[in-house]
Amino acid sequence: LGHEGYLEIVREVMAATQVVIDGINRIDAIKVLGKPNMCMFSFASTSEKINVYRLADALKKKGWFLQPQFKRANSPANLHISMNRSTVHQAKAFLKDFEETVEALRHEEVDDKTKELQAELEKLSLKFDDETFFKLAEMAGVSGTELPEKMETINQIMEVLPYDVSEWILIEYLNNLMVPGSKES
Repeated sequence: LGHEGYLEIVREVMAATQVVIDGINRIDAIKVLGKPNMCMFSFASTSEKINVYRLADALKKKGWFLQPQFKRANSPANLHISMNRSTVHQAKAFLKDFEETVEALRHEEVDDKTKELQAELEKLSLKFDDETFFKLAEMAGVSGTELPEKMETINQIMEVLPYDVSEWILIEYLNNLMVPGSKES
């Protein structure tokens, strides 16, 4: 590739990244966070109707994988996108699916059950041990050795837990998912 070949790849990736950023910013109820100047960025919802975790699940069904990031004191719940050379040619197709999915979600009912569960978890002061972990996992629909198809409820629950607890749960879950012969709920 050489120096010029590498620079051309960077130009292509950055141009595609800007196309996606501009397209997302044109959609009412969604905003790109900050002013990204790299090929990685995040966006959040500005509407109660558009839950980013539900959006990630819906886009996954269409073949797009976005990384959810939990709400924290200094950041809203958001989805992370990384563009690279292999995704340059897919930028416009992604935007089409993205716009259609956001529009469809505007017409869906907000999941009040999950919000109620979040509120209850915020009130509780639970001792997190293996038994509690497996009970919570079962309540969220997680069991066995496969990741669940839909992650919306799990992500919403994880974001209301204290950081150290959510970190412990993620590690515990991945250990049990990946280690042969581990406990299952």
